[in-house]
Amino acid sequence: MEFVHYFDKANRANGADNKTQARISYLRGIKTLPIKGLINQIYGKFLRDDKRYKKAEFRYRKASIMIPRRISVYTEWGIMLDRQGILEGQEELFRKVIELDPHDVEGFCNLGAVLTEKGRFEEAMVLFERPNTSKL
Repeated sequence: MEFVHYFDKANRANGADNKTQARISYLRGIKTLPIKGLINQIYGKFLRDDKRYKKAEFRYRKASIMIPRRISVYTEWGIMLDRQGILEGQEELFRKVIELDPHDVEGFCNLGAVLTEKGRFEEAMVLFERPNTSKL
């Protein structure tokens, strides 16, 4: 139950824009329950939003090991790379999303955008013209 206490405290502090208290609470929550992959993902998103990209990547990497079938880990990680203007790694992350869920429209769109940035327009068009993505 201690884990939930720290997690709630972190969320409240983050909502009140107290980044220092939120960071401390997330870390205390991780310390009390280090095997919880979801808190690593949530803390990674917090760090990403706070532009602490190296630390966020560490948390996303850890979450991907602990909860390897959770699509949002790879999506958030790929978006973080995009925010930094880093193309390398995005394709693999969004391909992982599609591998885990072949019907994930967001995964196809994100992968298509990455392929477009890489100049691989024909591959991107195949993704964008899929029945699920053409209705967006």
